[in-house]
Amino acid sequence: MDLIHLADPDGGRCIVRVTGRFQPGVLTGHDILRADVLASASFVDARLDLYLLPHDLDSWAQQLSSLRPGQTASIGGDRA
Repeated sequence: MDLIHLADPDGGRCIVRVTGRFQPGVLTGHDILRADVLASASFVDARLDLYLLPHDLDSWAQQLSSLRPGQTASIGGDRA
């Protein structure tokens, strides 16, 4: 599932895509989600692994709901 999908007319894009659970069936890793940050432009095609906790998603949703022009929102805390 794509959490973020930004694209421009020139084909540049940035996507944050949840790819699944970190350790399905393992209680301590059950709620940790694996995600990829994909960035591409004429000069770069990059992928970054990211791990998200339920708290990360809740915090990000709260930040987005109060986001105003010129402000920023982050996901993953200091891990990303």
